[in-house]
Amino acid sequence: MRFFLLPLFSVVLSTPISQWPLIPFGSSSVVQPIISCGVDTDVFIPKKILVSPDPPVRGQSITLTIEGTLSEDVVDGAYADIKVKLGLIKLLETKVDLCSEIKNVDLTCPLKEGELTIVKQVDIPNEVPPGVYKVHVAATNADELSIACFDITIQL
Repeated sequence: MRFFLLPLFSVVLSTPISQWPLIPFGSSSVVQPIISCGVDTDVFIPKKILVSPDPPVRGQSITLTIEGTLSEDVVDGAYADIKVKLGLIKLLETKVDLCSEIKNVDLTCPLKEGELTIVKQVDIPNEVPPGVYKVHVAATNADELSIACFDITIQL
């Protein structure tokens, strides 16, 4: 399960939602909206999130594309608190080093202020149980400024 969640997490970390009260993850009713739990001063301001195919399908690859702007550099020491649930069952609760995990989307720290585009292909194994997954990610910079915070619901 963690093999599937880490690439998803890497992309998700790059998707802070400071100024979006509600961001649709494409037009599908299967993949629910991304809901911001961030603050107005979040470091990453997203412009676009695309998932293809939408909705994701177990046993197939998806391509995630995220575009946005960093208002300042993200440097070593940044971290993310991640919680993943399948229904009411907690699958993962961890704190991870953002600069170590961002390598999963072919980037390195420091992430420089300015435009940021991430494109990542993720395989969704057939073995991933069907159900409603709830992911909570809160990323913080080394100086304790919020990079992003959001909640996303995905149905597989």
